[in-house]
Amino acid sequence: MVYYLPMLLSSFVSSGGGVVAALLAQTMSDEAVATLTITLFGGLMIFAPFIYLYFGLLWVLTPFITGSYLENNSIKDALNVRRVFQLFRANWIETIVTMLVVYGLAYMLGMVGMILLFIGTILVTPYNNAIMYFLFGNLYRNAVQRLEHQQQLQAG
Repeated sequence: MVYYLPMLLSSFVSSGGGVVAALLAQTMSDEAVATLTITLFGGLMIFAPFIYLYFGLLWVLTPFITGSYLENNSIKDALNVRRVFQLFRANWIETIVTMLVVYGLAYMLGMVGMILLFIGTILVTPYNNAIMYFLFGNLYRNAVQRLEHQQQLQAG
């Protein structure tokens, strides 16, 4: 949850800006309202790519964040950004492939659920999550083994 704070903050700022714009629009001229609207949406368009990049990075690091937490049941381990990036660097190719498989699987199973008129969504979502976290667990285990092997080679 702590990793999502930048995205939550940006969404609160953007929604707060919309509320302020709506309140100010009642007392402003049409040109001023148009300028304020363009400024707000322009600001959102500037920050949107950074938010998407951050979300993509967070999505790729999710297996390592989750695995670090579950290994010792410690939020401190999950917030250890240095170790999370070490695990990612030790196994980045497998991470990208796993995330593409997970994304494709989620998309395909989601479409099957939608085709079955949302009843399938209730049945498919637990199966989708089970496969996704199984793949995340394997990815984390392989990354930890590879990182420990690299550290042993450097020490010895």
